[in-house]
Amino acid sequence: MKLTRRRVIIGVIVLVVCAALFSRSPQQERGTATAVVVTQAATSTSTPRATATSTATATLAPSPVEAPTLMRPSPSPAPATVPTAPAITIELIRLTSPIARGSDAVLQIRTAPGARCSLSYVTPSGNASEAQGLGPMVADGNGVCAWVWRISGNTALGMGRLRVSVDGVGQGYEIEVQ
Repeated sequence: MKLTRRRVIIGVIVLVVCAALFSRSPQQERGTATAVVVTQAATSTSTPRATATSTATATLAPSPVEAPTLMRPSPSPAPATVPTAPAITIELIRLTSPIARGSDAVLQIRTAPGARCSLSYVTPSGNASEAQGLGPMVADGNGVCAWVWRISGNTALGMGRLRVSVDGVGQGYEIEVQ
């Protein structure tokens, strides 16, 4: 394999530089560096040789080294507390029961002021009533919701079911029709 003079020189330079990098003396670690000059000694035209000679030393200013920063773990934030809504209360104030057919029934409750309330009524025969006065309303400033509706004259006798809902919380009552 025929090597060219240029390849040999480049190879020698690479070897010398690698050797210099991997074999540092204690002076070099403190900031002193030795410059390496490569010269070619030609003994014959067919086998060129390269030799490395040390010709000069230079002192490099030490580079500042930052001390490692110790990272302290940051304290974990306190678990987020979810504000809980006050418990919905439904207090029965008034319910007309028993009630005669053809009379006005009254249901009155107390809950939180401004709460959304609703009333539904299922007759003793099991039919959902659509009587005027039933349905949704908003509790007044004292938390009172009151419904007044007429029990039809032809309503079957027996126990009807009332369902009050306040902001999604329900309460059931019975009303006796006589």
